[in-house]
Amino acid sequence: WKQFVEMGQRRNLFTHNDGYVSQQYLASCDKEGVQFAKRPTIGERLSLDPDYLIDSLFIIGKVGFMLGHTLWRKVLPNELAIANDAFNQSLYDLLREQRWKSAAEYGLFGLSTLLRQNLPEVEYKIRLINTAIGLKKSKRMDEAKRLLASADWTACLREFSLAKAVIEDQRNEAANIMLKIGRQGEIIDQLSYHIWPLFDEFRGTQQFLDAYRSVYGIDFIEKASEKVVDRTETMRSEARAKVRTEVTPKQNRARAAAESPTI
Repeated sequence: WKQFVEMGQRRNLFTHNDGYVSQQYLASCDKEGVQFAKRPTIGERLSLDPDYLIDSLFIIGKVGFMLGHTLWRKVLPNELAIANDAFNQSLYDLLREQRWKSAAEYGLFGLSTLLRQNLPEVEYKIRLINTAIGLKKSKRMDEAKRLLASADWTACLREFSLAKAVIEDQRNEAANIMLKIGRQGEIIDQLSYHIWPLFDEFRGTQQFLDAYRSVYGIDFIEKASEKVVDRTETMRSEARAKVRTEVTPKQNRARAAAESPTI
């Protein structure tokens, strides 16, 4: 939020004062507790370098996504289940698109009290796992481990134990759990091993290859996996497009705002 406020104030400077720092800019930033790497002085001209612009685009996308999902739940309270499904799908899509930072930050927001309202335990665990994947891929492994440690996994589905083992790079344990799950689990099937970003690095290990062969009786082939992924994503896009044509304009606007992170 502090960065969002600073962005707005900097926008005002460039729109109304040619980018030169004013007392109002400093006062507004100080009020929100903005911390500067080097505090600018009144009359100094600010810049918009590429790093600042990229960070700003990310923050705008994040705020828009958060606002969309918050308003969806406020305006259409009877659609909590739909909103929760949409959030989890958006989080998964971010992972598929390798937008790790967005997946991590949006996922953490999705674990807040408001966004967990009416969220079934299984769906909560899926959201937590996908958030941990985003954190790990963003090189924030310590945070990923703390997030995993915050949940109780003792009586969970084997798939969640598998996901936890994979994220924590416990490869032998993960392979053993794959064998226990077998050909079809509660939420994981053969396709999951091909398309879920959880398994991106694990797929290249001998433990995964041996376990996959033992379970399905065939070798895991990377090229075949890529074709499966492409076809699956096409089918899912077609299915989502069909759903959007079957809702009212008001519902469409609310869902589109919440389901489509732009950055």
